[in-house]
Amino acid sequence: YGSLIYICSQIASGMKYLEEESIIHADLAARNCIVGKKLKVKISDLGGWRSGGCYSSDYIQVVNHPDPLPVRWIAWEALVLNRYTSKSDVWSLATTFWEVMNLGRQRPLANMSDQQIVENLQLYADGGVRGFLLPPKPKSCPREMYDLMRECWNADVALRPSFKEIHMFLMGKNQGRLECMNE
Repeated sequence: YGSLIYICSQIASGMKYLEEESIIHADLAARNCIVGKKLKVKISDLGGWRSGGCYSSDYIQVVNHPDPLPVRWIAWEALVLNRYTSKSDVWSLATTFWEVMNLGRQRPLANMSDQQIVENLQLYADGGVRGFLLPPKPKSCPREMYDLMRECWNADVALRPSFKEIHMFLMGKNQGRLECMNE
């Protein structure tokens, strides 16, 4: 569990840097995180749908969008309003954390078709939060980590935490692990 939280804190740190530089990633997912020695994580963008590689099925063409979208990771406002901000990246961060806590063994909302995912996100846009489905809590995921993910998936963009807040929370959970990794 400690290693997974450390990986998540590394991802949050990278995204905090992008936020400080006013850079919107717009395609954050585990597939775009490179884990190196001592679990050091680098945020990348490997091209996804453009590369035609093994992750191209994570992207689908959606009406009113010129490029295919990673609908299982994208925030509702990015899909429905074509509005990309650091807060839409926070949404994607939560989904990336969900992937990490599942050890990459499952796609988010794997039991739903891509079209159902799009309809699910449109529920949020229409204020239908009650019918909206979130990815379930991973078995190995502590409640406080899943609660953080849920905060990041908040329908109200203004209520989502910043990357700085997320990183600070994870650093607090990670103290012993950090000392071990820096030796």
